[in-house]
Amino acid sequence: MLQKIDEILQAANNSYFIEYDATNMIDAGSNAMNRGRSFAYIEEFVQGKFATGIYGQRSRMMKLQIYFCKYTELQTTALEREALRRQIIDEAIEPFMAAYDDSSYFEPIHEWEIFYTTPRFAENEVSVMLEFECRMTIC
Repeated sequence: MLQKIDEILQAANNSYFIEYDATNMIDAGSNAMNRGRSFAYIEEFVQGKFATGIYGQRSRMMKLQIYFCKYTELQTTALEREALRRQIIDEAIEPFMAAYDDSSYFEPIHEWEIFYTTPRFAENEVSVMLEFECRMTIC
């Protein structure tokens, strides 16, 4: 599943660096990443389930959280952060959702959730977390 999500993310917007390991991201904003750099952090899968449909077809479902982030200057206002969140949604989240639904690997999603999160990796981070149930049919 993770490899397919990575492929969809890259196809939707390849200007976002993709990371999976939280330990690589701790203080990345102040140490290694450039200001203005965009990245997507995919939270490791921690919850899932299997379901069987009325015709016996089985599906695997995982709750997925992807943080779409930008590093910015340390002193930003609420209005500047809101503008950055809107930019993240326009340039990364909406294209990802469209590419995901167009993929033949996963079942389309009818409801996505977004959260404006507090910084996780550096104090100059602005993030929008996308949460959804990733569902794929098992053949």
